[in-house]
Amino acid sequence: MDTFENMRIVDETETEAESGVPNPSGKLKIHSVTGFGQHYVVPVISRYRERFPDVRIELTLAQRVPDLIEEGYDVSLLQGADVADCGLLSQRVGSAHSILCASREYVERHGSPTSLAELQQHACLELQSPLAPHAKWHFDGPDGEELAVPGRIVFSVNLSDAMAVALCRGMGVGILPIADALPHLRTDKLVHLLREYSTQQVQYFAVYPPRHSFNTMLKTWIQFLREQLPDLPVARNAWMKDLPS
Repeated sequence: MDTFENMRIVDETETEAESGVPNPSGKLKIHSVTGFGQHYVVPVISRYRERFPDVRIELTLAQRVPDLIEEGYDVSLLQGADVADCGLLSQRVGSAHSILCASREYVERHGSPTSLAELQQHACLELQSPLAPHAKWHFDGPDGEELAVPGRIVFSVNLSDAMAVALCRGMGVGILPIADALPHLRTDKLVHLLREYSTQQVQYFAVYPPRHSFNTMLKTWIQFLREQLPDLPVARNAWMKDLPS
């Protein structure tokens, strides 16, 4: 069943900020899942405030689904799989995916897997999320969706920054969000394994209470976020170009 089958996904035309509305002002309280917020949302916030300087933004990064009403958030930016039927409105704002990595040192010592099946022969690191637990790794490859059973999980952690450190230290093979992997790929600390595969795209949504649907600040923020986020699948190809092999 589609995660959003029981949630009203607002049509784009319903939430576009109306032309001629006054500039928004006040405080906008935002929650975001950690990696997406750190790498994508914070830069957009900086540009948003250049355009709307009267808006003060309070951002919380946490790898959980908050109670928007109880905790007083205006909007939460969540992965699609994280959102359940909770009587909220939502808009898709972008997508991202991860890649399979290991350190150059690890590959020199243990070799590089040549197929998904060979992952079972390697020490594997897992990026955990209580919001989307899974026992198998999901990939998009030349033949479409494929599942892989990782080898022995020797280390797991809930933050992508920590996962990047563990991978760079040569602890094993793991899946890392593209934005976290790129700086280490460019310095050749990490190696992109099985380049014909990437994890399935993760969709990101802005989720907010119905009573906020006419909030000018929120309208302008969501519209601006959608305009400013890159086309991540296309951007990925540009980012990966000319990286060390």
